[in-house]
Amino acid sequence: MSVARPLFAPHRITLVDDIITKGATLLAAASRLAEAFPSCEIRAFAVIRTMTRIEIDRILAPCVGVITYNDSADSSRRDP
Repeated sequence: MSVARPLFAPHRITLVDDIITKGATLLAAASRLAEAFPSCEIRAFAVIRTMTRIEIDRILAPCVGVITYNDSADSSRRDP
């Protein structure tokens, strides 16, 4: 994954994904962008989030969450 540098550095970037599972791809993209643009605010949006072992009571259930990286487990974690 690489970043093409624009003429002017952005102040804000929103990553868009169709489906988020654990968030590893979004986390990798955000990390790469943070390296290229350290003072930039980076957020992400996903249309659908997967949910394991949770009974779905409705289709539309928007949420705000955080994706973190667990170095000791070498994996990402999405909450919620």
